[in-house]
Amino acid sequence: MTAAFLCATLLTRVVHGYASQHMLDRPKARSGHSRPIPRGGGIAIVATVLVGTLAIYCYGWLPGRVALALVAGGAAIALLGWHDDRQELSATWRLLVQTLIAGFAVAMLGGLATLDLGFRHLSLGLAGAALALVTFVWLINLYNFMDGSDGLAGVQAIGAGIAGASLAFTHDAPGLGAVALLVVAASGGFLVWNWSPARIFMGDVGSCFLGYTFALLTFAGERTAALPALTWMLPLAVFVGDATLTLSGRYLRGARCTEAHREHAYQRLLDAGYSPRIVALGLAAIHVFGLWPATWLVGVRPELLLPVIALTYLLLTVLWLLVQRRSRRA
Repeated sequence: MTAAFLCATLLTRVVHGYASQHMLDRPKARSGHSRPIPRGGGIAIVATVLVGTLAIYCYGWLPGRVALALVAGGAAIALLGWHDDRQELSATWRLLVQTLIAGFAVAMLGGLATLDLGFRHLSLGLAGAALALVTFVWLINLYNFMDGSDGLAGVQAIGAGIAGASLAFTHDAPGLGAVALLVVAASGGFLVWNWSPARIFMGDVGSCFLGYTFALLTFAGERTAALPALTWMLPLAVFVGDATLTLSGRYLRGARCTEAHREHAYQRLLDAGYSPRIVALGLAAIHVFGLWPATWLVGVRPELLLPVIALTYLLLTVLWLLVQRRSRRA
């Protein structure tokens, strides 16, 4: 953990020097910053997690197919994100390549023949592979959508990683737990540079990689019968909920979902005058006092999985609606 944290911190410093000359994120009408900021710092998270994953595999904690899916697929999704950070790609091309990479990961994991509901296993057959593919692509993109405020994506990765790691270790999946801790440490090292006021942004290279990694951990746990995939809906709930509700609302209004906007709840809070630090700390508080206890509860009482997920998303939906309502009044 310490080595991964230091590695990510030092690598971010190196990337900062390069990105300051070649990869500046210049302010736009819907940007949350007012001066050019280097981007692409998430490559430090990528390098740290991928090298650490290889070490975990060599130690014998991680199945070969899971390690291959994470290292090869993760490197590919990071390369796509790095290219997008340097020269913006079309949404169609980006989605096509993401789908191909996600398909590779699903194939390596063996699809999703059944889904653990906590109280029983639901047989999915071939539909499970399609569900896993769509979820992979959605998690990749929603993490990218939500990476728009200093420290937010890093705090989310730390919160979700800690929750996932604790459950993985207690459910006899040390390899998945170790990967989750790698994500925590690497995100913490990057956060040293990304905490408000940010000196470098994560960029698509980091946000898409984190989304891919959490998707892989989600389905790898289900496939190894160590951790139900649905459990990850709790530590990822804030990002999943905000992105899903916001984009669904835009779709129903006829707005383009790929068009830049400032309608996510965290963006509404920023526009209302809350600082990026307060928003990030608020997310951390939701994890500590809400999502961590909920994740722990379904870990010890798996039969409560669906009710706890339903209650969690109901409360987050109410919170999202309150933020949106206050924003419209303002």
